[in-house]
Amino acid sequence: MNSTNQRFSAPHDDFGEKIGGAKKDLWKARGLLADDLDAMNDREADKFVKKDNIWRKPDYQSMLDEGIPLGVVYFIKKARDSLNASPQYARQDNTPEKRLARQKLFLRQGH
Repeated sequence: MNSTNQRFSAPHDDFGEKIGGAKKDLWKARGLLADDLDAMNDREADKFVKKDNIWRKPDYQSMLDEGIPLGVVYFIKKARDSLNASPQYARQDNTPEKRLARQKLFLRQGH
């Protein structure tokens, strides 16, 4: 391996204090909303429009420990489990506009 390849294959290490403010930091705590797609490009939308970013996986045990009835916790789990992990695109979703519409529909189903 020559020195040029070694220079570019070295991992990037971040340093310093994380200050937040990145797009994903804005929706990380509240979950991704359809309006957040307006600030994303196609690659970001494909990467971030996932069930776990829309509806974070609840801590079911802590819900039970807090006194939420077992039937309610069970229903929440079943409802979340019934959603796909990411949008399922139809064959006709062959343009960025159609994919965006499908992503927004997926986001609305998760909320």
